Amino acid sequence: MYADDTAVVVKDMACHLPLLCIIFQDLEAAANLNLNLKKCVLILLGDRPLEGIPQALASICPRWVEMKPGHYGTYLGFAVGPGKANHSWTTPLRKAWKKMLLWD
Repeated sequence: MYADDTAVVVKDMACHLPLLCIIFQDLEAAANLNLNLKKCVLILLGDRPLEGIPQALASICPRWVEMKPGHYGTYLGFAVGPGKANHSWTTPLRKAWKKMLLWD
C-alpha cells in the first residue's frame, strides 16, 4: 500500500531530508504505507540545477535514490513547482483533443 498524495515542503534539503527519511520509515513500519518512489518527485523550489541532486539524495537518504528531481511535478492533478509554466494544461488539453478527434 502506498502513501499517496503526500506533499512536504522543507527549507533546507540537506538538513531536513534525513529526518523526513526517518519519519517515512516509521510510517512504513507502523501503517504499512510506502512511498511509491518511482512516482515521487523531489521538486526544487530555488534555482539550483538538477545535476548532482541524485548523488546528494543518495548520500542523504539512500532509500530515496529512485526519487526523480525536477522543477515541477503533478499533485492532485495540478502542476506545482517553480517550473510548472503551462504544464497544468497538458493533460486537460490532451483529453479534449482526443474527444474532438472522435467528432469526425
